[in-house]
Order: sequence, then C-alpha cells, then structure tokens
Amino acid sequence: MLLRFVYTCGLIKVSWDGSFGAQPNYRTELVIDHDGGDCGEDPRDVSFDVGPMKRSFRAEHPWPIPLGLRIAPYEEEQGAICLPNLFQEGPYRGRRCK
Repeated sequence: MLLRFVYTCGLIKVSWDGSFGAQPNYRTELVIDHDGGDCGEDPRDVSFDVGPMKRSFRAEHPWPIPLGLRIAPYEEEQGAICLPNLFQEGPYRGRRCK
C-alpha cells in the first residue's frame, strides 16, 4: 500500500499492532509516527506492506469475511482515513471514516 503524506517532516514510521478488532466489522488500524515541526506541503509517498497483515487475518478468519483498515489522523479534527476491505478487487481508494 502506498500512503501519501503532506505537511510531514523527517522520518515517517507506519506500524500495526497486530490486532483485528471484533466482529461483525473486523478492522485493523495503522499508526503513523513522524518527526514534528513546521513542514512544507511537499507530498511524500511511503510504502507499507499489508501482506503480513492479510495473511495473519486469513489464518484466523476464513473467506469471505472482509478486513477493513483505519489510518488514524495526526490531528483529531482531520478525521481518520478508512478502506472498507483489504481483500477487495481493484484500486484501493481511502475515504474519511464515518
């Protein structure tokens, strides 16, 4: 998965805690950590391998149960970004979570 960041300085660390939440809407969460400061808008792309997450989930939960993804906001008022299913066909298009 390719994540695009703007207004983000220095080192960017993307992590996952290994949990999947509870039924009926299984969801995992990525945490973003970066160096603070006053940053320019310059967009930066950071890749994150979701393969291990998907394999771990399928080992515990058979098809066709979907796995959603939530990316927490840096500032609460920005809102999180969600993907409804990491196993979906076609391009991943994140949107603001409800």
